[in-house]
Amino acid sequence: MQQACYLILDQGGQSSRALIINSHGDTLACESVPVATRHPAEDQVEQDAEALVASLLDVAHRAVASLPGEQVKNLVAAGLVTQRSSLLCWQAKTFEPLTPVISWQDRRAHAWLEQLNIEPHWFRRHTGLYPNAHYGASKINWCLNNLPDVSQAFVSGALCCGPLATYLAARLTGSHQPLLDPANAQRTGLYNIEQGSWDADLLRLFDIPEKILPTLVKTISSYGLIPLGGKNVPLRLVNGDQSAAIFAHGEPQLDSAYINAGTGAFVTAPWEGDHYPEQLLKSIVYKDVESHYVVEGTVNGAGSALNWAAEQLQLQNLEELDHWARVCEHVPIFINAVGGLGAPYWRADMVSEFIDVENGRIWSDQQKMVAVLESIVFLLQTNLQLMQAYGFRPQRLVVSGGLSQLDNFCQKLADLSRIPVWRPDQVEASACGAAFLLARHSRPKELGKLNWKTLGGAAFAPSETGHEVLNQRFHNWREALQTRLSLG
Repeated sequence: MQQACYLILDQGGQSSRALIINSHGDTLACESVPVATRHPAEDQVEQDAEALVASLLDVAHRAVASLPGEQVKNLVAAGLVTQRSSLLCWQAKTFEPLTPVISWQDRRAHAWLEQLNIEPHWFRRHTGLYPNAHYGASKINWCLNNLPDVSQAFVSGALCCGPLATYLAARLTGSHQPLLDPANAQRTGLYNIEQGSWDADLLRLFDIPEKILPTLVKTISSYGLIPLGGKNVPLRLVNGDQSAAIFAHGEPQLDSAYINAGTGAFVTAPWEGDHYPEQLLKSIVYKDVESHYVVEGTVNGAGSALNWAAEQLQLQNLEELDHWARVCEHVPIFINAVGGLGAPYWRADMVSEFIDVENGRIWSDQQKMVAVLESIVFLLQTNLQLMQAYGFRPQRLVVSGGLSQLDNFCQKLADLSRIPVWRPDQVEASACGAAFLLARHSRPKELGKLNWKTLGGAAFAPSETGHEVLNQRFHNWREALQTRLSLG
């Protein structure tokens, strides 16, 4: 029996990827190309829109070309996943970019946002989010008020602004209608999660007219056709990368927490009931007839924090990081505010720094890099503990993303949390999740019988000795962080 297969385009902070995955969850092809990020000023992170479009077309064509002819015939649909809070402005008719892609990591408008003094509980009731300059609303306002090309296009009625997902979908398909899925819409901070529409109160608050925003559609919709390999492949799904990731191995399990660690790290969990942790996010992961939510904790500095530290320390590569983490018995404390301190603290103004906890000890660069790695684990654990305080009792942590390839990262998560960690062989969680959603939509009954790809991978059991050592460092880290927070 021929298996339907799906082309999944995954545009991330460090690379653009194309995977072809069949309806059993088997990866038939995988192509990747690095993409550049620039930092023109403090708190500013940008990418080139045209370069991202070209990179996706490149990997898509190469992935399709690698398939045997008979398998190309089975390519029935495509999906696109992107970083949710990245956005840009463009000419509505020509789709000519008027701005760079302003990355989700970008916080250029945080000072202005602070002056708005938004009441967090009110904002969360409307959006599921916490007021933060990572989200799109403050960035759109900044573009309207600081970039002449954007303001001129607005005056002439030729402006469109929105998440990167909208722009890429339109450019890949040649569509002239800007469409937007709910997961990416939510990350603008302008989307009302209860009403499923742009929120009039939020639009007034941020002084953004609805007419410049994309049209809202469901997660799986008709986004257009991508010409590839002599055929037009329907783009049927657009979603956020983290929103898709929780579906990587089938339906999310209520006894599991899912950690996807790449440029940033995110811990998500399916949630029963309406009693959500206030400091965490209520995130849309999929919308059909109804919206489907998870609780989400965000760590802004994961892979980006390691890259930042390596640059500061003038280290050329991090290939030995796993070894360093295994052999370094003593490490300093690292206050990880790379990209801003995310959940559950939400502080954009924190400064990243190493703290000496042993009275004048000279720390090696290797020890400092391990401290950065541990800070990511500590922030994830902080979010997990908050979930547990609200009654969530995970029996396992399922990890994916680039950092999950580090055995010591997985082992530290298990040791500190005292929860077994499972790392599936296939760590491209966002792409696999998107393929699962497409397969489930097209063949819901058959997919239930087939059982999406049976998990193979590596297990990391908690160690009591490892817990004692790491828990003491976690305690010291938490005290140091609280001191810095109180000084702010």
